[in-house]
Amino acid sequence: MEREQWNRQMLISPSRLAFCYIEMVGVGLCLCGLIDM
Repeated sequence: MEREQWNRQMLISPSRLAFCYIEMVGVGLCLCGLIDM
C-alpha cells in the first residue's frame, strides 16, 4: 500500500516540476515581451 502511494508520488513529482518550469518560462517570456514593447 505504502509502496504504491510512493510510486504515485514519484510519477506526480516530475510532472509538477515540468509544470513549474513551463510556468516560469512563460512568465519570463511575458516579461521579455513587455520589456521589448
